[in-house]
Amino acid sequence: MASLLRSIAEWPSRSGLRRPELPIDKAIVVVSLLLLVALTVIVRVLPSRYGIYVSEFDPYFQLYATRVIVESVERSGLSGLSSFFTHHIGLTWQPEGVDMGVRYYPGVPYTGAVVYMVLRALGLDVTIEAVAIWLPVAMAVLAVLGVYLMGREVAGEFGGLVAGLLASISPAFILRSNMGWYDTECVGIPAFIYSIYFYVKSLQAESDRKKVAYGLLAGLAAGYMGASWGAATY
Repeated sequence: MASLLRSIAEWPSRSGLRRPELPIDKAIVVVSLLLLVALTVIVRVLPSRYGIYVSEFDPYFQLYATRVIVESVERSGLSGLSSFFTHHIGLTWQPEGVDMGVRYYPGVPYTGAVVYMVLRALGLDVTIEAVAIWLPVAMAVLAVLGVYLMGREVAGEFGGLVAGLLASISPAFILRSNMGWYDTECVGIPAFIYSIYFYVKSLQAESDRKKVAYGLLAGLAAGYMGASWGAATY
């Protein structure tokens, strides 16, 4: 066994392959980011001790809207994607009900529906409820990484890591990104963060091509936020 392990270890040098080398400072950043992601996830899955389910009231409407989109696509194909804007809800706003596309934001239901359909297409046996429960945690990770990237632009790697850490453990952010919090902030907050990040990158870019590319990404992220979160008004 010892000789086998030795031969495996010496194989790259005998075959002429170079071992990948990672500078110590880069390795520290990579490990720190992995720990930051782990902390973000662990803090947000703590409510699972009380059960794994969709949390609060508004997230249940987002779940309802996601079901409307998914079921319409399953019945009618891609033409069913427009169902959000034509669906009338008779379960609320009594006695008249309300048109879903007039009263509510489409960002979260469409995000959940697309994630669900992609995962199903990849062969994963997931439910719409499972997507609604775990999507907020995944989006929180994206948001924290976005804060890290912004902090890095302002204060270097260390400043970025500190900024990401503060975002990860921010009580106000945790309350709006826990598992099961399938509501507007789930999509709106990371979209808001990346809209600012890409805007800053567009200002710093040296070539016109990069300025346009980053500006376009900033606009798309801001539009995504506006389509998902009422706080975009402010």
